[in-house]
Amino acid sequence: MKLFLPPDSQPYAISIPDLGTSYEFYANGSLIASAGKVGKDPETSMAGYKPQIAVLPGKDLDLVLHISNFQNRWGGFWSSVRVGHWSDVLNERERNLTVDICLAMVAASMSVYNLFLYFFRRKEPAPLLFSLHCFLILCRILTTGERLGYRILGDSLWEYSNKLEYFSVYASAPTLYAFFNRYCPTAFWRRFGLWMTFPYYIVSALVLFFPNRYYTLTLFPTSMYALFVTMPTWAFLLSQGIKRNLEGAAILMLGYVVITLCTIGDILYSMGLVRIHYLIPYGQIFLIVCYSLLISKIFSVSFRKSTELSSKMKSLVSYTREIMLSSSYKHSAHSVLNILSEADRKRSREKIHVYLEDSKFSSWRKYSTDGEQVSEDLMSDQEMEKYLGGNPFALEKTLIKEGRFIVPVQHAISTRLLLDIPLDKESLQDSSLDWIQGIADAFAFSIQNINRQDRDKLAIIGELSAEIVHDIGHHIMILRQHLRNLGGNEEKKKQSAIRQAEKETDALSNLSLDILDVSKNRIILDLQSVKIGDYFREIRDDLRHFFLSLEKEMKLTCTIKAHGKFKLDPFRIRRLIFNLAKNAAEATPQKGLFSIRVEKESNILYLIFEDNGSGFNSDLKERLYEPVGILSSSKPYGAGLGLSIIGKIVSAHGGEILIDSGKGRGSRFTILLPESGILRS
Repeated sequence: MKLFLPPDSQPYAISIPDLGTSYEFYANGSLIASAGKVGKDPETSMAGYKPQIAVLPGKDLDLVLHISNFQNRWGGFWSSVRVGHWSDVLNERERNLTVDICLAMVAASMSVYNLFLYFFRRKEPAPLLFSLHCFLILCRILTTGERLGYRILGDSLWEYSNKLEYFSVYASAPTLYAFFNRYCPTAFWRRFGLWMTFPYYIVSALVLFFPNRYYTLTLFPTSMYALFVTMPTWAFLLSQGIKRNLEGAAILMLGYVVITLCTIGDILYSMGLVRIHYLIPYGQIFLIVCYSLLISKIFSVSFRKSTELSSKMKSLVSYTREIMLSSSYKHSAHSVLNILSEADRKRSREKIHVYLEDSKFSSWRKYSTDGEQVSEDLMSDQEMEKYLGGNPFALEKTLIKEGRFIVPVQHAISTRLLLDIPLDKESLQDSSLDWIQGIADAFAFSIQNINRQDRDKLAIIGELSAEIVHDIGHHIMILRQHLRNLGGNEEKKKQSAIRQAEKETDALSNLSLDILDVSKNRIILDLQSVKIGDYFREIRDDLRHFFLSLEKEMKLTCTIKAHGKFKLDPFRIRRLIFNLAKNAAEATPQKGLFSIRVEKESNILYLIFEDNGSGFNSDLKERLYEPVGILSSSKPYGAGLGLSIIGKIVSAHGGEILIDSGKGRGSRFTILLPESGILRS
């Protein structure tokens, strides 16, 4: 071609596009540009993509273009060269390079960013799918336009670069549609999606395993399939997602419309029907922007929800404490109703109900509130079944019925519980559902606690009654023994038996007073000044009679190293010592040991009791001063009436108990009594 350029002081240049083949460009006999290797057969030629510009030597030019095309079905002189001033051609080239580099950096950044999102939350595959899609976009950008990828790989890998170009186009469709399906799931795509994307998998495999002359034949049919099948299908599915108010459907629809228009432009460009540039990368970047907006929206909503959830969880802790303090079914139900009505007051004026099974009467207790008053009614099993539309005992999951939530308590408890609250948009949120379920769980635990307390109270009453009867029976047995001794002829034995009988009668009287004191949760002492030696020697003799009346052998040792007088309640201290002796005997096998040491230092009287019994748990000291109503009474060393009285007697004297015991190594009680006789109630 002869080219005559107008005279101008500026040099001229020629811009040669990516011809997809091998060529040599001559101007006035000089080689000014080339791509690949020109040859007369496939063996001596090599295709290459190399967009470039070259300076033209002069104004009157004789241009010669040598082309050989044996490798690329779509190669050849299929795009026009452009001639212009050097500065204009160079500026255009730099703009194109800058745009391609920016597009590549955006695609690469989003690919890595979404990959990290997936690693932090692997249960959600949407970031992984979009990361893969962005990577394919990056491959598409590097293998089209300015062909940056070909510059990196070189002409020797032209075939693989060309495969990458086609593969990035074909494989991006299934990844994009799988990504859309995560945000806009439909029954149609779940059922037919694999079959609709199956052609893309086929042509992708052809690209990977067949040469250029075969896989390039798939471009036109694949373009038509995308244009008339998958593109309209997903436009319709996204529009349905918008109608269903799915989060992100509108934003993704906007990005999809843009990328669809760009894809149509590229199809027309590849067919030579329009003269534009490849637009898909721009459409993909617009889709990335839309997805970034979607991520920002999701994170913003998630942050707001987490703040609301944090507030709800704080209130749930407070409400749980309030519910757990309930002392009866009615109190617990009223607490739950007040909490739910307070949370619902701003949104609804409908009544809230709590159903509590009453197994004794085969009915349900219905507690209701409209935000102000709480009422209580009874419903039969038949009425409940009619209201729920099924067996209430078979209800395991939350039921939505006539604009209301029916929430069953999902705990293995003997009593069935149901919450019945009005349904609104806010209550459908996960945080609200979790909060409501938390209130229901607290309600269940409260009912369990009330049931357990009732059982424990009955058990304790029974055990304490048995222990009281046991103590009374013990004293009666001793009284009978002394009464039999009255029948003897010796006057001394008669007088001794009478004295012992009087002591046992006093002990029974003291026991009755102890029972009254425990029931009133206080002890009023009768302090008397006693001679330490005489008082404890008399108790020693009584203990010997007590151990002799038992069926097991108990050895008693008593060491008294204190003298003078001391102010105490003689009946209460005697009761204390006999309780310890009785417990030691019960905790000891056939042969046991019980020792007493009495010492005095300054104004403190020390009473030290030791045995070789089985011992007890280390938490007994803390439990010793607890109210008798919440103690257990299992032997040995049960903490029923006996040990409760010990703690109360010592506390009433202003004293202290030091305990050293362990399983299998006996027990040691050290009781410190101050001489001042400080009273404690």
